[in-house]
Amino acid sequence: MIRFSEPAPAKLNLALHVRGKLPDGRHRLETVFVFCTDGDLVEAQAADELSLTATGPFSDKLLGENLVMKAAEELRVRARVEAGAALHLKKNLPIASGIGGGSADAAAALRLLTRLWKINPAHASEVAPQLGSDIPACLLSLSARGGGAGDDLTLLDDPAIAGTPVLLVNPRPKRALMIPWLLTWPPSRATEPPSEAVMVPRLITLAALDPELVL
Repeated sequence: MIRFSEPAPAKLNLALHVRGKLPDGRHRLETVFVFCTDGDLVEAQAADELSLTATGPFSDKLLGENLVMKAAEELRVRARVEAGAALHLKKNLPIASGIGGGSADAAAALRLLTRLWKINPAHASEVAPQLGSDIPACLLSLSARGGGAGDDLTLLDDPAIAGTPVLLVNPRPKRALMIPWLLTWPPSRATEPPSEAVMVPRLITLAALDPELVL
């Protein structure tokens, strides 16, 4: 049986500005998305039902509802597909670390199942923003400027970005990085963040546009 595979590259935000709130309550962002060579890998083969297995250094952290399965289920409903798929996730990226691991996985699943089920790619584009504001960018996996909630995309063609060395430092935190707190708690404010957030060792993402600055 043919087994399809699709990379899920790590996502970096080279810039991220919170400009207020949108009418629907989401944060209004200005950001620049870029994508690394390394990341997770999603595989699939034809099956009667939808299923997901996982391996890799961070596979044991996949608890509760998974975005890969949610993406698959939403795409199947949108495209009116009756077939299933046996999905497998090779989880190399840390969970909830701000580099789009879950979003990249979901986007890779959308691309992968579009090929497996031989459906119109427009279905994946319609499902993506319903799953998360950065999933449309991850679906493209190309350098882009993001507006709105991050899902209003304009492609960037900047030769300074391609091939730029990147260093990702992961201290193996015991708790997930609280992205909503990071967007709503200004560092200049005198009050302390929630006690749980104080204990979160953060994933540090360093992206250097000058290779000489890479640590």
